Amino acid sequence: EFWLPLNKFNFGPDSKNGFYPSNQQYAAHFGEFLLRGYKPAMGTIDCKFPFRDSTRAIKDGSVGIVDGFTKVLIMLAIVGFLVELEVNRDDLNGTRLGESLKSFAAIRCTYQHYDNPSHHFLLSLKLGYVTAEKISPSPISMLADIQQAINIERKMNKSNKAL
Repeated sequence: EFWLPLNKFNFGPDSKNGFYPSNQQYAAHFGEFLLRGYKPAMGTIDCKFPFRDSTRAIKDGSVGIVDGFTKVLIMLAIVGFLVELEVNRDDLNGTRLGESLKSFAAIRCTYQHYDNPSHHFLLSLKLGYVTAEKISPSPISMLADIQQAINIERKMNKSNKAL
């Protein structure tokens, strides 16, 4: 278990499986984050890290997400809305929204290493059902996890045959 700031996460659709979460997942949790902020008891963000050089530095926007993508996107959206509306930090002092924003400073994360990176997508598929509180992942999201795992397996098989 470790903690990361919000800016370390990759917010693109390729962060998880090529798709963004459904609007139903987003809508089910948005108000909770807006009013109460991020609570570590909500669960961790299961991360995956890109293959990089030998440095241990975590670059901004580089951490992928196995499970918890909706949570991260909601936090980013709230920050983005406030930036777009040109709301100053000072205006939020002592407000509920100001307290919510402070909770976004450090996000509780976990990481499981797999020698085969396709297993991150298979774990994502499993966790989608195990941790779905209100809404299960869409069939398209599940299919995307399976497709990404298959693509990695194919690449790994080609490179192993070349050896």
